[in-house]
Formats: sequence, structure tokens, C-alpha cells
Amino acid sequence: MLVEGIPVISRTEEQPTPPPPRGVDRRAEGDPGSPPDGRERHALGLFAMGFLIEAGTEAYQLVGLSEVGALASALYFLSLATTVLGFYVMYRAARSWRPARGSIPRQTHGPTLPVLARIALAALVATGGFLVVGELAIGSAAFWFALLVATLTVLAFAGFFTGLYRIGAERAGARLRAALAAAVGWSIVVATYSGVLLGQKSLLLIRELFTNVPGLFTTFAPIARAMAALIATYGILGTVFLRLRQRVAASAPSPESPPRGTS
Repeated sequence: MLVEGIPVISRTEEQPTPPPPRGVDRRAEGDPGSPPDGRERHALGLFAMGFLIEAGTEAYQLVGLSEVGALASALYFLSLATTVLGFYVMYRAARSWRPARGSIPRQTHGPTLPVLARIALAALVATGGFLVVGELAIGSAAFWFALLVATLTVLAFAGFFTGLYRIGAERAGARLRAALAAAVGWSIVVATYSGVLLGQKSLLLIRELFTNVPGLFTTFAPIARAMAALIATYGILGTVFLRLRQRVAASAPSPESPPRGTS
């Protein structure tokens, strides 16, 4: 515009678009259209590594629990160490994922239920497990305590693996999402069966913790073997997340090449 013959650029024309508020990022809003970066590839790779470590641990639980003697004890504690290592790697992956992609809007990646509804659904699933494979009398005091333990087990497994599904669904297509859903579904089946076994033996495990620690491992062995069926879940998750890492790496913008004739 003109002010007494002097051209003046209006304030709206001279000021660029203001930057987003401090601490706000497109990736922090869970925008799937935001460009990938090295942190996202790093996080997906760490997730895949953690899943494959856990798959290897579960493989040992399936084939190695029949061993006896000092070697079996050493391998058992080694499997505990690899379990801790696998979950630590997944923890590091989650820490790397949050700065790269931020929190994931739950409503965009699957339905959610209120807390009480989740508890009720987990209790219903656990009750069904007792009806199928349970050995306790329905309605007894031991049954109600075992049902509580089984319900908490189903809730923990479902919450953990559903969270992993949401992370993978951020970049997955239809087929990979179906694979993730199958992995989560199988984990709930395993959680139900393992929760029933754990609930039925929970009082015995508590007693042996104070009176017979060596017998504690023998009592827990069937539960560990049941949980080892998670090898399928971890194997699927590891494969899917490796595939997602490849996709993110392929979609990352390549650095611009310098113009010809320049060094």
C-alpha cells in the first residue's frame, strides 16, 4: 500500500507464517503424512530387535525346559537375562519412537474401551478360559482369587500388545495391519491360557516363595512353557517391524545432488 507516496509493505505481507508453538511438531501430533527421519528408522529397528530377542527366548522355553542339572539352571537364568535384554531394547525403542512420531492418537488406529469395560471384558475372557481348561471348582474362594490373577494377566498382555499394534499401524498397510491384528489376537489366547495356569498355581507359588524356592521354578515351568507360545506373536511383530523399517528407509527423501560442474 502507499502512505503519502511512499510504498510500504503491509505487516501481513512482510511477516512469514509464525512457527508452531514451542514443543509442537507435526510428528508429535501423529500426522502420518509427516516425513520419516533417522530416529523413526532407528526406533523401528530397535523394536524389531527386541521382538526377535524375545522370540529366541521363547524358543528356548519351548525346547529347553526338559533339560536337567547344572546346565539347565544356567540356561534358565540366561533366558531370564535375554528376557530382560529384549524388554530393555523395546523400552529404548519406545523412547526413540516418541520424539520421532510423538504420541499416537488412539481414535485413529482402532477402537478404545473405558477402563471398566476393559476389566469386564478381560474378566469375561478369563472366565471362559477357566470353563475350558480350568481345574478349580467354579465359585470357590480359590477360584475367585485365580480369576483375579487371570484377569490381570489378560489385561496386561492385551494392553502391551495392543500398544505395539498401534505403533505398527502408524505406517502399516492393510496386509501388515492384518498380521499385527493376528499377533495381538494370538497373544490374548496365550494370555488367557497362561493366566488360568498362573491363577490356579498362584497360592502355591506364593507359599513356595517363602518355604521352597527351588520348587518354585518347577511349579512355574508349565506356566513358562505356556507363555512360550508367544514366539508366534514376537516372530510376526519382528517381521512386520523389519518390513516397516524398510518402507520408511525407502520413503526417506534422498539428499539433493550438487549441480553439475560444482565440487
